[in-house]
Amino acid sequence: MSRSPTLIKGWSDVCVIGDEKVGKTAMIHLLTQGYYDINTKYEPTLEDSYILHVASSLSVDKIKLKLLDTAGSNISYHHKRLPRHFIDQCAGFIIMYSVDRLESFNIAKMLVQEIKSVRKENDCAIIVLGNKTDLIQYRCVSREDLQLLCNEENVYGDEVTVTDKSTFRAPLSHMVDDIFKCINEESERDIAKKRGVVHRKFSDLF
Repeated sequence: MSRSPTLIKGWSDVCVIGDEKVGKTAMIHLLTQGYYDINTKYEPTLEDSYILHVASSLSVDKIKLKLLDTAGSNISYHHKRLPRHFIDQCAGFIIMYSVDRLESFNIAKMLVQEIKSVRKENDCAIIVLGNKTDLIQYRCVSREDLQLLCNEENVYGDEVTVTDKSTFRAPLSHMVDDIFKCINEESERDIAKKRGVVHRKFSDLF
């Protein structure tokens, strides 16, 4: 059973997922350590976590994110399965693909659908990031393809590159705002339950 996102020990878990070699670890190192050497030899990720503080436009305090770096090999496109504990435990999901690999985009779409089939609407934050936009000559997934996915699944999407840290500013800001909203909504529901208040849709009253 999935749970609503909450601040555990002062942070919110954010799972970074996607196919192998799309730049998940590179992005995390760039955001948490301030740099990433693009000449670093690729090594499959086992699983690791990093702490990142991000400002929210909805709060005077920064939100503390625990970024969970996952192994792309954990994802099976053919079986369409993502480890369930990732889906159940996280307040947010950063789903990455590489704009020069169509299969990685198809896997990203599968992951969005998998998460949304388990988690309730407005229960978690989901953003889809198309990485490696610096590889212009090899692009095979367009920005329009990403926008179509976002419209169909009602999620936020953007394109980024680990060669330019500023490209992550807007996506991260959007994610922490969504997480902040989810946490507040959960708190309001908990308060309402304690007071015996039942939330109903306005349309249900007529």
